[in-house]
Amino acid sequence: MKSIFGQTIKGENIVIDEDSKFYVNCTLVNCTIVYPGGKTPFVNCKIDNCQITFVGEAQNTLVFMQSMGMIAPPVPPAIGGAPESGTLH
Repeated sequence: MKSIFGQTIKGENIVIDEDSKFYVNCTLVNCTIVYPGGKTPFVNCKIDNCQITFVGEAQNTLVFMQSMGMIAPPVPPAIGGAPESGTLH
């Protein structure tokens, strides 16, 4: 697995899977991150204006937590309809 240290990553589509890069002390700017659950490849990273989409088991975990009142369900935006299920902006 390739490791990236202390870089600023801009505008990338990052899909986390078994072949993901390992990010250490990085800043992600305007990226799309798709997280299916399991181990994360991020250590001490910051995000700025990134979209995170939870799919698979990660999305199931969010639904469980919402159904138990542990986190609030997504709030639809004022204009433009409801957000995609499992997506954080």
